[in-house]
Amino acid sequence: MWDLTFTERRDLSQTRVTIIGIRFPGRAHIEGRLMTHPTKAPLDADVIVVGGGFAGVVAAREVAAGGHDVLLLEARDRLGGRVWTREYSDADFDIEIGGTWVLPGHEAILAEMQRYGVQATQTRMPEHFVTRIGDDDVRRSATPGDSALSELAAAMRTSLSAAEADADSLAVVAETVGLEARVWLDAWTSYLMGAPLDQTSGAWRLLLDRAALQDIDAYSWKVERGAQMLFASIARDGAFGIAVNTPVASVRRTQEGVQITDARGDTFSCALAIIAVPVNTWGDIAFDPPLAGSRARLADERQPGRSVKVWMIVDGVTDFVRTVDPFGGFAYLRTERLLPDGRALMVGFSHADAMPEVNEAVVADALRRVIPEATLVSIDAYDWNSDPYARGTWMAHKPGQWVDALACEGRDGPLIFAGADIDHAAPGTIDGAVRSGLKAGRLAREALEAESPR
Repeated sequence: MWDLTFTERRDLSQTRVTIIGIRFPGRAHIEGRLMTHPTKAPLDADVIVVGGGFAGVVAAREVAAGGHDVLLLEARDRLGGRVWTREYSDADFDIEIGGTWVLPGHEAILAEMQRYGVQATQTRMPEHFVTRIGDDDVRRSATPGDSALSELAAAMRTSLSAAEADADSLAVVAETVGLEARVWLDAWTSYLMGAPLDQTSGAWRLLLDRAALQDIDAYSWKVERGAQMLFASIARDGAFGIAVNTPVASVRRTQEGVQITDARGDTFSCALAIIAVPVNTWGDIAFDPPLAGSRARLADERQPGRSVKVWMIVDGVTDFVRTVDPFGGFAYLRTERLLPDGRALMVGFSHADAMPEVNEAVVADALRRVIPEATLVSIDAYDWNSDPYARGTWMAHKPGQWVDALACEGRDGPLIFAGADIDHAAPGTIDGAVRSGLKAGRLAREALEAESPR
């Protein structure tokens, strides 16, 4: 497993930039390759990147590639943000605790994979299906019937603009369709948004046609050997400083650029700062001057994505199964792989409103609802919703937030905002994070080069 947990944080009073070691499998401890030329006093760096997820690390790499001094500040003791590949709690294989998927149209992340020689692998498609329409209506078909799909697709079609559709939630659509179509839409939203229908923007109607609604199993491609392996390759490739265990408390604009203060009171100065943390944590940072407009509203309201992702080892499942049960269990549950000992590794998704507590009793009950012959052996999960540096999962957009999110990405004076949450083309995905990081890096380089003497 690729380990992006760091082992030390050097005192900034002794060096112009923090240098942290990265551990890679099968190799000795390696010092990061950082800072190829002196930083212009009195700044600590040309650019400081706040947040060590995909967007932040890609942005840092891109700016550093232009010959600029870059320092990345990460609150956790590891890089990766909401992407985290680690061992299953009581087994010897890795699982994706956070972000996972790569789709064929995700050109930015696919380009990164090609750059570093990383392959994609696909989970085997399910062969058996269970869909609970109600307590006494359990079906074995892969998708709703043709009439229900047609009804749902027709209800989702709209001539509204993005701003007009954004004013309502998807619950408005659910109220106009029959039970089978409503169950499917609820499952789709709970699984792929991590939020209930009444908290999900109606603007998603502009993107979801019949094919997208039908193919709930499309999210099956992932980075071979784990997304963190790709992340490690990007981090190694960038000549930038990294300070971990460094949560940012405040970001203040100054005459020289930006002053950043961490939770311990240490200060860092730079010409430009890239803010690449989840929007649900913006409100935990004291911006001076305060955030305004769309950014202020997102920071105050927070986005509603609060997915619950549970890995489990199950006895009694001997093939590839996918189940849908949004009204009392996992909205989406499927076999990830069959283990050598005859058991199965499965992964289930719900959201925090529907499954506020995760323990073996809750998971076993949810499993019995759809596969009564199965026996739960163990579970593994992480609560991103309580994580102070995430405060939720991927971007879901409340009503009214779709248009605001589109206005948040980009430059505002010496600050550049980036991240999967505010990407325009693929919000809430690894691809969106990479795309946003590339854009932030380009904007920072353009700004620095415009101010450099000719």
